[in-house]
Amino acid sequence: MSKRLKISADAEGADRDGDGIVWFLYTGQARSEIPRDVTHVRIDPTVKKIGNCAFMGCEKLVEVKLCEGLEEIGQAAFRGCNSLHRIKIPSTVKKIDQLALYGCIQLKRVELCEGLEKIGRSAFTNCSSLPTIKIPSTVKVIDGDAFSDCDQLMGVELCNGVKKILAFDECFSLRNLVISPEVEERRRPHPGTGALQCFAGCHDLMKLFGSPQHINDSLNSRFVGLPIHKICYYQSYHPTEMTIDQLKRLMVVSNYQDCVGMTPLHILACSTTHNIDLYRFIDANYPKSLITEDKWGCLPIPQEIVQFLITSQMTAFPSIILNWDGMLETLCRAGTPLETVQRLLVIHQTSFSHQRINWQKAAREMAICYLIKSGCDSHTTGNVVSNWVEMMEFFNSSQVHHNHELIHSLQELQQRFSPDQTTGASAQIMCEEFVKPLKGWWMPVCPSKSWLVF
Repeated sequence: MSKRLKISADAEGADRDGDGIVWFLYTGQARSEIPRDVTHVRIDPTVKKIGNCAFMGCEKLVEVKLCEGLEEIGQAAFRGCNSLHRIKIPSTVKKIDQLALYGCIQLKRVELCEGLEKIGRSAFTNCSSLPTIKIPSTVKVIDGDAFSDCDQLMGVELCNGVKKILAFDECFSLRNLVISPEVEERRRPHPGTGALQCFAGCHDLMKLFGSPQHINDSLNSRFVGLPIHKICYYQSYHPTEMTIDQLKRLMVVSNYQDCVGMTPLHILACSTTHNIDLYRFIDANYPKSLITEDKWGCLPIPQEIVQFLITSQMTAFPSIILNWDGMLETLCRAGTPLETVQRLLVIHQTSFSHQRINWQKAAREMAICYLIKSGCDSHTTGNVVSNWVEMMEFFNSSQVHHNHELIHSLQELQQRFSPDQTTGASAQIMCEEFVKPLKGWWMPVCPSKSWLVF
């Protein structure tokens, strides 16, 4: 008899943890035997492959625990699991099949372990909340559209061993990536034009380079003559002590910027791994990186260590006027949690209150952040209302003085677009006004529906 565990009631054989959460134990059941309202899943250690479509469409699934011993994740196994926030793939998994995590729109953290060899077609397509991904050095093939339409994917860490990459079309925000000349196969040229299509639709890269072919050529030679940049890009594959030792042995001038305008500090900010000792080393030896903007006008301020870098900036360059509007814009458009935005405002209030913030612009960026979180979709009116209310309550509950100015500006926006309440219709109007004028940031999906793309 299979273990069909319902979340709403105790069931024979249910796996309940100390927090009272009921876990569904997957032992290889057919899709029809898996409850559609499952929220937590454990994969039994005896399972070698998660079956095709096993958890497809389980929209309430928030957590999955995979065991060492698992070897393959089947086709569309977790497709459309809209509430799944993170997943760690064990080192024994050799293959992630096509469509395996397609459309997991809330997926923000994916940990792929050494041992993985192939990522199948469209495996992570439309994982629109995923900010960074580290590809294990054992991966040889990243198949067609594996990460396409990952709108917020900004950084990809990729080793030299990959032989086939067909993966990153329509990655709107992609910026930090290196393509090794050793890669044997990329997206095939477009019929009739001969143009390489590997980076088609990558708005931020296209803005700099103009064509997929020029993107490819530039990323091939990105770190030529820039050893510090290269070490920082690959630092997540090595122990921090080894990376710092490599940097100490070189100690060359490295305030240079690469082809996308990044310093070593920018590269660390886009990484999947953030280590304060490494940041301290780069900050101490290359302090000008703190005030150097990349070609998109961004400073290297990762949300994980905002306070450390801002304080370092104040100490090294006390007379520099920081671009607070730009920092708020960067955090908001990355869909950063409200707590991180608040942390930046606290730093401003305590140490830089004499420097100006444009609160009308800050409110606009917060509105864009809220639209990203809500999806800006006519079908998500409930999310739109609850997310706006949550944002207003968060800033109202804080004791930060600046929040009063921000709240006032947000209230003015709310009154402007919807005098009585924030609704799905008013969110669409906000999208039209705030986002459509920004070239490439607006994508009509069908006549009856539009979507905000980041």
